[in-house]
Amino acid sequence: MASDEAGVDMGDFFRDFRWVDDPPWASPESQAHKMGIDVARAGAALARLYPPDFCEAMARDGRQSLILGLFLRDVQWMPQLEWLMFLGADLAECDGWLDDADLVGKLRNPDNSDAARFEVGVWAGLRRVGLAVEHEPAAEHGRKVADLVVVEGARRIAIEVKAVYSAKRERNAYVLDEAVSLACAFGGFMDYPKHTTALHPSQSVLADVETLEFDQFRSKYSRLVHESVLNTYRRDAVAVARGGRFSLGDLGDLEVTADTEWHSSGVEGVEEKGFVHDIQRALRTHRQARLQVAGYSADVRAVVIRVPSRRIPVEHVHQVLHVLIGRDREKYEGIDALQLVNVGWHESGSPTRSVLWVPPWADPEIQSMRWPKGVVNWREMLR
Repeated sequence: MASDEAGVDMGDFFRDFRWVDDPPWASPESQAHKMGIDVARAGAALARLYPPDFCEAMARDGRQSLILGLFLRDVQWMPQLEWLMFLGADLAECDGWLDDADLVGKLRNPDNSDAARFEVGVWAGLRRVGLAVEHEPAAEHGRKVADLVVVEGARRIAIEVKAVYSAKRERNAYVLDEAVSLACAFGGFMDYPKHTTALHPSQSVLADVETLEFDQFRSKYSRLVHESVLNTYRRDAVAVARGGRFSLGDLGDLEVTADTEWHSSGVEGVEEKGFVHDIQRALRTHRQARLQVAGYSADVRAVVIRVPSRRIPVEHVHQVLHVLIGRDREKYEGIDALQLVNVGWHESGSPTRSVLWVPPWADPEIQSMRWPKGVVNWREMLR
């Protein structure tokens, strides 16, 4: 019988790991059928990516967060399941994805899946606008130098895809968020009237959010927070679901709000670094990507970078991009287009947004090509 890292019996929750026999989207009334995707194709792709034996191994290793949504009942629809369904829909558009062992390995790694997920989204989006896509083609000298190559009209476009990971504080905050979410799931909070659960970390925890490296922080707090939240629910879940503030000792407080529209959980009080900080980090990533596309025989060399989600729409980057790039123009002269993409989990409207920067030395007609639209023709969430 599998158990999570906090020693919680998960046999009932994971149903012997045979999620493919009764997926949460099986019912015709499932919200999956309102997502605007081919549910059958998406489910088939997920079955190949996350087969039952893989799910069991992940759960036994205490790393079940990536596949948790596959085991929710339909009445427990949550954002984790939306993320998985959109991933499956994108994989269904990408011919040959299962043959790429490196890509599959990253998608199966909870600590390394973001960049691979972004690559799959861009690949699928390019297919949706009618472009043929070569995935990781070899250059003339045999070394891979671009993630994707497409042909649009008479032009060959080499695209390098990069993801800027959240800053240390955001990654550490995710450890807390994940611990709370898993504890709520295993504590049965979905069985009670809809409510939200938010961890308010103590000052000592917030100090560690700022200073500890990700692995150190996870080792110190993941299990502690999980057990503390889980025990709070186990003591009296009915009382918790009615709302209130519950002490978690040195870890902080758990604030529960009753009678909400959705079940949700998370962390409050961790401030983000800021928009300009993310753009600066993205530009550093660009300089590395530029070296990979510069030597490729192509008519257009593009770098596409995912930046962490913010409430500020990424389109506002025009206000700072020319200033930031203008200081080091020579570092950007090897490319013809830079596209920054902002995906989901923000309140700026459309889930997938971008800004395309075409430098003055490149062909301005790039702005009207199809491939930049394909780069954002995918999503991770409904709203």
